[in-house]
Order: sequence, then structure tokens, then C-alpha cells
Amino acid sequence: MRLSNSRSAAGLAGVNVVAYHGADSGLGQVARSITQSLRDAGLDVIEVEVAETLSPTRAGGAERKPTLGSIHPVTIAVVTAAQMPAVAELHPEPFDPARLRIGYWFWELSIVPATQAPAFAFIDRVWAPSTFVRDAYISSGPTPVELQPPYIPEPKPSKRTRAELGLTDRFTFLTSFDHLSVVERKNPTTVITAFREAFPNRDDVALMVKSINAERKPASARQVRDAADGDPRIAIVDIHLEPRDQAALVAVADCFVSLHRSEGLGLHLAEAMWLGTPVIATGYSGNLDLMDDESAALVEASLTPVLNGEGAYPEGELWGQPNIVEATEWLRRMASDDALRERLAGAGRSRIESQPGSAEVGQRMRTSLEAHAAQKHSGGVISRRLRTAARGATAPVRDYVNTHFEMTKREVRLQTDALAHRQEQPLHRLAETIDSIANSVAEVHVHQTRSMMDLRDEIVEMQHQITELRSDLNLLTDALVRLTETPPPPR
Repeated sequence: MRLSNSRSAAGLAGVNVVAYHGADSGLGQVARSITQSLRDAGLDVIEVEVAETLSPTRAGGAERKPTLGSIHPVTIAVVTAAQMPAVAELHPEPFDPARLRIGYWFWELSIVPATQAPAFAFIDRVWAPSTFVRDAYISSGPTPVELQPPYIPEPKPSKRTRAELGLTDRFTFLTSFDHLSVVERKNPTTVITAFREAFPNRDDVALMVKSINAERKPASARQVRDAADGDPRIAIVDIHLEPRDQAALVAVADCFVSLHRSEGLGLHLAEAMWLGTPVIATGYSGNLDLMDDESAALVEASLTPVLNGEGAYPEGELWGQPNIVEATEWLRRMASDDALRERLAGAGRSRIESQPGSAEVGQRMRTSLEAHAAQKHSGGVISRRLRTAARGATAPVRDYVNTHFEMTKREVRLQTDALAHRQEQPLHRLAETIDSIANSVAEVHVHQTRSMMDLRDEIVEMQHQITELRSDLNLLTDALVRLTETPPPPR
């Protein structure tokens, strides 16, 4: 199906949002926020529900049906890049190439793996929720990337009390995560370790480890239990709470802790800031768009290789490792310093309150969509051909880096491990490794040079075609003028 240009001439009327609208998940929350912001900016929004999710759904969410047929010329997909091809296959109409297609993508590493490459065929632009995600996708190829943070609404907690939510009168730290989000990334075991090291002999403190989906990830659930080692002060609770009850739990906790290795944005941290709960968080990745040293207790992090990404994150790439000594000190300070907690809680709420409102976010998104929709209709064919040529021409470089250098990194790690256990000719082996890396860099340079030459040739050819097209249009215009000036033949 092809669309006319009449909509773009009159301004954007509406948007299709393809997402997990009914899911109790971070993606679902962002999708609902974007949908509301666009409506607040005066746009009609057609919600296309992606029902295929393992996350809990809200009441009535599973019954929502996609409203298709006469849909809008712009689509925003709030799904991950890994899910994008499957979602586009299930719901092809919103991803017709004639539409402006936006991928609102989250990612939690600074490098985007080659496995996400198929997703780019279904979008024209990437919208990123944080500067961390934006920078990752900017480095992934020629597809345009924009920073478009969502509005994070204030949560509305229920009236449930500490006792009703399982908290005692002891000073209670709370950490919360979803096992489906990869336990190594959410890193609750380091929270547990830091808590036990901070308070080896105190009974007036407690830690609640709140999770969902443990039954789907028994190995990671066992890892969390093993870290707690039966400590009676640590409550491991795996249950899905309704949003208002989850907000109440965060509100009644004395301190929220997230020693994550990486976050695309950090919605759970923003929720704690809204609710006036002081936050201890890793000072790395997308959450730094939400907080600074004045509004949260940020724990310094170093970069460490991914060791167990559960297939979602390539092993050997890098993410943050929070400093456990610093985290331990923050836990102690938070439990003993009332003034510190009050200051961080107030600054955190002020910081999150200062974000642009829902309508302002929606208007910013609408302005961008209208500009790019008009551009797509006026020069979209040429733009798509340029991007296709660029992606095709640079494919050898990307493929080479993502395959050969992955092998090189593994080789370096293996040789490093061997050197740690064997002292035989270490300098000779190290020299061989350096020589191998140097040769690899030289080969990449050759590939890059050839790819840039191919890209230049493609651009020159397109310029010739554009010149010929303009000439043909001029001839057609002259013929039309002559036709209108020629008097009609006598009857």
C-alpha cells in the first residue's frame, strides 16, 4: 500500500504507536507515556498492541486489539531492535516503507552488536531515550539518531503501609528488578554483598530484594538466593505488584539502591526520585541523564567485560562495574545520616520535577515528526537510496569488526590467561599478539578505504541520475507550458 502526500502538506494528523501498551514493563511504561504526550500535543494516536510478551499485563491490556486499516503515515515502534523484525512481520502495515518509521529503541551497552543489523531495514530513524543510548546508535551506522527523552510521569502510590508491603520497622533498603532483564546487568547480588559487608553485625537494618519472573529464570534466582546465604535481614520477594502498590513499596522504603552495570534510562530510579526516596545508584549509563551528585548517591564504576549476558548482551563487550567499597560506604552513611537522606530526597524530587512536561515533550516529538515526514515525502527516495548505499558500502567494515575483531579479542583474553599461569617466553607471546592486532588494524584500514571509494562512486552515480531527472523535469515543464499556450483546434 502506498500513501499520498496530502497529509504532509496539511501537517501531521496522527501517529501509529506499535508497542507493548498493556505490559507492566519499562517498555510498556514508556509507550504509554509517549502515547499520552503525542495526544497532549494534539495528535491522534492509533495504538497497535504487541501482545507477544512475557511481562505481566495490566487489567484489560491483553484484550486490546490493534486498530488498523486507515492508519497514519508515521509509525513509532517502542520495541527493542532485537524484536523489531518479528514485530514488523506480525504487524506489516505500520511498517510500509512509504511511512516515516521511527524505532524508539533502548540499549544498555556502548556498542551495538551486528545482530541488530536486520532491524534497521524496518525504520528510517532511531529515537533514543538517553544520551547513552543515542551515542551507542550513532556509532552503529548511517541511520539518523535523535535524542527524544520520554516524559516520566509522577507515580501514584496506593495507601498500603510498610507492614502490608512486608517491611518491618528497621531501616530498609530496597532494590527491585526483573529477572528477564538479565540479572548480571541489574546486579542485585552486588547490592546484597555490599549490604552484608556494610552491616556485618547490625540487626537494625534490612534489605528487600524485590523481583518478578524468578520462575522463568531459576538459575539467576538461585544466584540471588546464594548471595543472601540465608541472612535473616534480607527478604527476597518475587511477586508482581500492581503499579500503585509497587509505587507504594518504593515510597515507604528508606532508600532505593541500584548497583546496575548498565541502564538505558533508569525508570525505577526516576520513580524513587519522584516519591522522595533517596537513591544510591551506579554512576554509569543512561541514568546519568536523570541524576547527578547533588540528587543521588552515585557510586563510581569501572568498565568490565560482559561475562554472562544470557544471549542478550555479547560476552566480551564492556559495561559498568560499581565500586563495592564505595557502595558499602554509601549504605552506611545513608543508614546513619538523616540530613543526607533528606537532602538527597529533596534534590532528587526537584530534579525529576524539572523535566519538560508531557505536552512539551509531545510537541517536541511532533515538530520532529512533521519535519522528517515532509522530508521523506519530498526526498525520501533519494535519501533511502543514499542510506542503503552507505550501509551496503560500509558493510564490509562493520562485518569485519564484528567478526574478526571478536575473534581477536577472544585470542587476546586467552593469551592473557595463559600468561597468568605460564611464564614461558611471555614477551615473545605478547609480541605475537601485538603483531596480530596491528595486522588486523591494517586490514580494516584497507576495507575502510575500499568501502569509502565504493560509497563515493555510488554518490557520484546518484548525482548524475539527479541531474538527468532535473533535465527531464525541465523538458516536461516546457512541454506543459507550450501545451497550455497553444490555442485549441477549431471545432
